[in-house]
Amino acid sequence: MLELINATKEDEKMYESLTHFVYNDLVNSWIKNDTDFDIINWTAWVLLLTFILAIFASGSTIFLHQRYKVIMLVMTTHKASGPSPPPILTHTRPTMIPDI
Repeated sequence: MLELINATKEDEKMYESLTHFVYNDLVNSWIKNDTDFDIINWTAWVLLLTFILAIFASGSTIFLHQRYKVIMLVMTTHKASGPSPPPILTHTRPTMIPDI
């Protein structure tokens, strides 16, 4: 956080939010390690897990979009199998008029 505060004083590169700063710090720490995967380094594991989850989310989105299109197509071509209305509608009065 001190690095971020000092960067504002020196008018260096700033980030839109703290999330961008943390992610950039993760990427920089991975690049500084000569791009070798270090089993002990937790930032390498976070970056790897983030990449795997992003690939999974993208694949799931594509898969579910295709499933949704198929379901909507089937619903538009499928006829409703409920009871059909009667062919002749009869009109009756809602009340009875008593005979006087």
